[in-house]
Formats: sequence, structure tokens, C-alpha cells
Amino acid sequence: MIRAGLVADVARQLDGHLLDPRIAYICAPNLQETPFARAYKVLSVMPYNVKALRTWVRENGIGVLDIKKRGTSVTPEELRKQLLAGSGKARKSAGKKKATLVLTRIGEDRVAIVVEPVTA
Repeated sequence: MIRAGLVADVARQLDGHLLDPRIAYICAPNLQETPFARAYKVLSVMPYNVKALRTWVRENGIGVLDIKKRGTSVTPEELRKQLLAGSGKARKSAGKKKATLVLTRIGEDRVAIVVEPVTA
């Protein structure tokens, strides 16, 4: 669907819009089922900043981190290591909470979006 250039068509079908004209992420005000996309609820949006994200991970007791990305050169595996790294004592006390981050661009701004999967 992405390579075929049909993402904008799916966005229109969902009464949504592209997050950025060059990025294949769709935002829509209401949940609608489609076989062409997976739905996530946006919990928060913040500027992409490794130090701030590391603080967010620590403060929220995140122990498992899923990272999705489009339009950015970040390597999810490397960023995950950076964000979950800590001293032995701090790491042992880290929570087992799971979180999903979406890294992308909106215009020229790099953003980190905290989302959770929506199940039907």
C-alpha cells in the first residue's frame, strides 16, 4: 500500500489525514476498522530528544520498549539500548511496563509519539 502510493487514499477513507505529506502515518479522529492499517491511540507527543526520552522511560518504569519509525535515521535497536540503559541497581528496579514509541517527522520537526495499540 505504501509503495503503491495509496496511503492518502486510505486516510481519506478513514476521514483522517497524513501526519506529514511525506510520511505514511495517518491520524484520524475516530477509530474505524480497515484491513490496510493498524490502529494506535496517541497518549502523548513530545519533541525527539534522547535525554528527555530516557527520563520519560525511567519516570514511567518502562522495561520493554517497542520503537516504530518513519522519516528518521534513528536505529530502533540502538535507541532502545540507550533509553533502557542504566546502572545495575537502577536497572534491577526498572519496571516491566511496556510502551510503544513512534519516531517520525512533522514538517522539519522530529517527534516522539507515545502510543498504545488499539484492539477491537
